Amino acid sequence: MNKPTLITILTLFISSIALCQTKKSLKDFNKDGVVDRVEISEDGGSAFSSSSATYTDGKTKRKYEFSIQYPFGSFFSIGNAPNALDKPGREELGKLLFSRKLASKIDPSLQWLIDACSNKAEMKPSELIDFSAKYNPVWMEGNPMIPDDYFVLLENSKYPNLLKNVEGSPEYDGQSYKSDYFWLTYSPHNHKGKSDDFKTIQADSENQILTTSHGVILKAGQKCSWIFINDDKLFAANEKLRWPSISEAQIFNGFVLIRQVVNTRATNLFIVNPKSGLVVRLSNELMQINSVEKMEIYKLKETVELSDSEGRKYSLTLSKIKELFTGMNNP
Repeated sequence: MNKPTLITILTLFISSIALCQTKKSLKDFNKDGVVDRVEISEDGGSAFSSSSATYTDGKTKRKYEFSIQYPFGSFFSIGNAPNALDKPGREELGKLLFSRKLASKIDPSLQWLIDACSNKAEMKPSELIDFSAKYNPVWMEGNPMIPDDYFVLLENSKYPNLLKNVEGSPEYDGQSYKSDYFWLTYSPHNHKGKSDDFKTIQADSENQILTTSHGVILKAGQKCSWIFINDDKLFAANEKLRWPSISEAQIFNGFVLIRQVVNTRATNLFIVNPKSGLVVRLSNELMQINSVEKMEIYKLKETVELSDSEGRKYSLTLSKIKELFTGMNNP
């Protein structure tokens, strides 16, 4: 065996060990006076990583097995927490699972994702729109901040639509164990932005648009609001967040137009109404263009001209945009 081949084999072997790791912990997680046992195996692939856990109740000797997947195209993941763990136990096991802090509240960027995922809808191919979502606008004083990675423990009954639209622990069926709470782990570092390095666009005399690799924030005076985040759990997006997705964002008569790049080489146009919190995606197929490669706004004509790389064009008027939003009962 020659030296290059041996080095390659050793590299692959070491990489496989690094990707598949197991950690164990002996601790009274549920505070019943008896030590419990937890084993966590971590694995990884090209599109996602995962954690598989086995929790053994020290008193009853019953085992609870569950896993959590972390798709590389999403900022967050959900895992079902067994009822056998009380609140302190769920919190301590969460810290062990995610190796990050437990947050006491949800920050505005994660709240945007929860709202949008809870209120998303694939639209019938008509009236130009093929996807919509709704969020509750939250305006913050001062400049936006990207928080450190964290997780929260949430009650199932308060987030029924989120749990309906977003998969939790892959094999959870409610039969092997009961779960009234779930962990949600959030990785905002993927925005690749800090408080002083947002890309800033001077939209008009009163508003600014701030962007990260995957997010758009509207700043009006001394207040700001998250209005868009690209996430594979919400709609078709990049398979990996290391690929930036926000190509362009502009204000057009109170609406924000966002060009989103997908790794399929398609560029989509999203329109946001920051007042109502309604987000829609226009159908490239119905506009008869392959991709929104260029966007030119003509304010005097109240028109946006969209074009693809082959020269096909579509003229989108302000009146048409208002009609689309009004038709969805969100003027």
